[in-house]
Amino acid sequence: MSALYFIAVLAVNLFLSFGLKVDMTREHFYRGKSLFCAQLKCTENITEDTQMSALVNMSVYRISEPEGKILLASISGSDSKVRGYKISGILSKGKLSKLHGELVISFSNISACNLHQYKCQVYFTNKTGDTGMLDNRTTSFKSEKIKKSVLLMNLKAETLNYVKTVDTMADFLKSFEDPEKLKGADMSMSLQMSHSGRDGYSDDTAQIISSLELNNVLDAKINNITEQMQTVDDKLRAIDTRNNQTNRMLEALNTTVEEMKNDYNVIPVLSRMTHQCKKNDKTDVPERTTVRLGQDKLALCDTKTDGGGWIIIQRRVLGDVNFTRDWDAYKHGFGSMIGDFWLGNDWISNLTMMGYNELRIDMTRKSIKYYAHYDYFKVENEAASYKVYMSSFSGNVNDMLQYQHGMEFSTFERDNDLVSQADCAETYESGWWYNNCGYVALNGVWGATGRTTGIYWYGLSSDGHIADSVEMKVRQV
Repeated sequence: MSALYFIAVLAVNLFLSFGLKVDMTREHFYRGKSLFCAQLKCTENITEDTQMSALVNMSVYRISEPEGKILLASISGSDSKVRGYKISGILSKGKLSKLHGELVISFSNISACNLHQYKCQVYFTNKTGDTGMLDNRTTSFKSEKIKKSVLLMNLKAETLNYVKTVDTMADFLKSFEDPEKLKGADMSMSLQMSHSGRDGYSDDTAQIISSLELNNVLDAKINNITEQMQTVDDKLRAIDTRNNQTNRMLEALNTTVEEMKNDYNVIPVLSRMTHQCKKNDKTDVPERTTVRLGQDKLALCDTKTDGGGWIIIQRRVLGDVNFTRDWDAYKHGFGSMIGDFWLGNDWISNLTMMGYNELRIDMTRKSIKYYAHYDYFKVENEAASYKVYMSSFSGNVNDMLQYQHGMEFSTFERDNDLVSQADCAETYESGWWYNNCGYVALNGVWGATGRTTGIYWYGLSSDGHIADSVEMKVRQV
């Protein structure tokens, strides 16, 4: 692509970057039976004065040291389903349509509410059919503690709704023995008293005395909550101190390991795996587990599909990763195990050289599952431009990948296809084994619907050729 094109895309992204709205509030509130201390809300709307045509994906990340960027939740336009990533102390909800997106995360963990930074990210297609991304400025919740008066007011409000269910104020005061009854308050409720008064006093006097008793009980409970929050803060500071000590120990250990690697010329090998990834493994393992291909390379193992034992080499399920990459990126791999990724041509080639020669491709379109299976699959090394071979097809789609048999891998700056007048990788905006150009391009632009841009398998279904999601995986024969 020309330099002018990249400048234009950059200018559009800069213009649009002001449209992404992030609201971060720090206050205690109930949702259901859970108490939360903060909420993050990310919203984006497409209007006539923007260059966007459709929203594709919205994600929220936590930014902190030493972990780096951690995906908390995301939602894609393909199924509008919010995906949370089992991080304790958060609850996520949202919705995503073509023109509107909203992702809300509630935090119950005090550390998450006080110590971390967050950012929101949106992928979209613009009116020219290209893909863009909005990335807001990193921000964080205010770290000051909630004022006692604010928390007192909230707790008082939460008690009022329960008063209407008891006969006397004495019963109401006893209800504090069951804290679950204090949740789900209605601010509009007023304090109710029995018509007969209390202990011989007039109704007005009884109401004043009971209100004072209520305030005394609430003050005692607020003081207790404040003391508990202080205890938690002290524990957090102690944890931070231990984490700093642990980080210093890890840094020293890593230095020692690097010195050992230099002394003994340690070379990462494919056989070093944290778990075995074998077909028909009868052990009790999750549907997806992590395997280690080398000292610095992790991969996902599909343990269930067709007997399991599949190492996943490509995944497109969220749309959170740009697949318009150069030769080196496809060589080493990109993306992450919790989102979309390409394992890397070097690793794919090494796996097929070690006997991982069975290939399966799982795809979905409009919630219908499709698959293609090849008994033999091989990718040569970089010296041969990662030439690909496949044979012995089965599946519930037509064998369109066979057209790429014997082709070299291409990226937009390294044209190895058989087309003399064009660059297929530039046309499809992704790296792939192109022929002239081909009937399959599974690394195409996420969310795009054109033949030369989307996740493309010709004749995938009776109503179209573009998949909503795809996984490529290999298994040892």
